[in-house]
Amino acid sequence: LPAGTGTVNGTVYLDNDNDGLYGAGDTPLPNVEVVITDSLGGTHTALTDADGYFAWPVPAGNTTVDINEATLPAGASLTSDASGEGSDATVVNVPNGGSATDNTGYVVSTAFGTVDGTVFIDL
Repeated sequence: LPAGTGTVNGTVYLDNDNDGLYGAGDTPLPNVEVVITDSLGGTHTALTDADGYFAWPVPAGNTTVDINEATLPAGASLTSDASGEGSDATVVNVPNGGSATDNTGYVVSTAFGTVDGTVFIDL
């Protein structure tokens, strides 16, 4: 990496167990747009790969990572925030010559209910 730069990276995933942590059993989300605003105000768009992973070189300093929700599966919402992986947008501090990670988890509700009852005409 050039002097004064680092890398921001992370994984966007379906948090199948809704524990707020990326782990075994979770599903990576490919082709999700990640909008990165670096410490100098530059904006970059990364696309997650088949493993839900993204990485982008940026100037060292505070960097904002924001998931483009329009590129997520329908019905996706942020996971629990037990570990900070259920927040978006997120600011991470990218160290000079190092990296900062921002994993972001989502859950998709597949539960559907029914509404039933009787309609009365009250005369």
